[in-house]
Amino acid sequence: MFPGVFEHLLYQYTSAILSVGFLIFNGLFAVIYNPKKVVGIKGDPDYTFTDITVLIPVYNEVEDIFRKVIKSVSSMGLKFVVVGDGVDQPYRAITEQNGGIFIRLEERRGKRFALSEGMRYIDTRLVLLLDSDTFIDKRSLERMLSYMAEDVGGVSPSIRVWNNGKISYYYANFYEIMSEIVNRATSYFGRTIILSGQCVLYKTSAIRNYVMSNDFTSSKIFNISLKISDDRDLTEYIIERGYKAIKAIDAIAYTKPPENLSQFVKQVVRWTRANYLFFLRSLRDGSLSLRGNLYVFDIIYMNFLPILVIFSLIPLQYPRFDIFNTLSASITSLERLDIFQLILGIPIRAHLPPFDFVLVFILPRVLSIIGGVTFLLVMIKIMEKERGKTLMYGVIALIVQSLASFYSIASMWKQSWSSREKNRKSKK
Repeated sequence: MFPGVFEHLLYQYTSAILSVGFLIFNGLFAVIYNPKKVVGIKGDPDYTFTDITVLIPVYNEVEDIFRKVIKSVSSMGLKFVVVGDGVDQPYRAITEQNGGIFIRLEERRGKRFALSEGMRYIDTRLVLLLDSDTFIDKRSLERMLSYMAEDVGGVSPSIRVWNNGKISYYYANFYEIMSEIVNRATSYFGRTIILSGQCVLYKTSAIRNYVMSNDFTSSKIFNISLKISDDRDLTEYIIERGYKAIKAIDAIAYTKPPENLSQFVKQVVRWTRANYLFFLRSLRDGSLSLRGNLYVFDIIYMNFLPILVIFSLIPLQYPRFDIFNTLSASITSLERLDIFQLILGIPIRAHLPPFDFVLVFILPRVLSIIGGVTFLLVMIKIMEKERGKTLMYGVIALIVQSLASFYSIASMWKQSWSSREKNRKSKK
């Protein structure tokens, strides 16, 4: 039986208020967030580049990209360790030619095992975890270093994708910026949702024991082996131990965009699955309350959003209002269909009383529009260039995120999808 007016109104306004709260609060705190104010200056140690070792796991990376990443790290005078996850050449030669240490895992065991093995070679106070397709320059790394105060466990930069001349650049960049707003907002309270795994600077002492333990390499949630989301795992770990996790919005790292829509879908599904698993674990062990009110609100809203969408598809049973019968009668009699009326949900033949019309249809939509416009303006402010194309193709990212949520719920136990092609050929 279809819901009545009261149930419909309860859903409409609950959904609208939650959506507006999510969009406006995150947009507001993202704009006013300043990492310098969150970190402060007390207890700020005098770190330099000599205190950093870069740890880079590699698997089937494009040779030219890997070479550029290594040369970039080497040019800054940084120590670095590369772990070949079941691969050797040409990565060993490139690493050693540029003064780095190369460690090879005999068989592919995944990023967690690669990080765990590489951590054994870290003897500096700080470790920079860097993906083999991600670049960061000296200036950005200096800014990240400046936020590594006494009570800060990890700092990550803003992540952007470089323009590969394909449509995938636009929707991938849109997704990164959309995610960054939420991460900036939660960083306002010193506890960002996730320190980006592509590039993140940690206190070695804060994560060493955990990364080298079986709890990390063989992590499980509800008896599900967690091969994914090592970055989310480490973020949760340092926050649970009282450290701050900071987003350095004035530092930028550039990463390679997905080659096509298929790779992008795999990325988003993988991230979304991990999000649900960590949410369920935090509910079970009570750690959710450690993250602050905005984080709690955000994570609950994002995980229950698919349910809100499902309820929105249930039609309304309303006196004098039967949209399906109205459509049927109109089509049968070949009457003109007013598309604008249909979008608003207004019956073609029968009209609601003015008060009912405003209460049922107008106010919830106005609230949603206010929240959406606020969030959109913040995104535009953060975008560096090509805003029009990024917003246009960003619709793809929104659709993929929506579908990924439903798929991830239905297939949460699967973690085999990887965004990296298994048989990628090196470009020479």
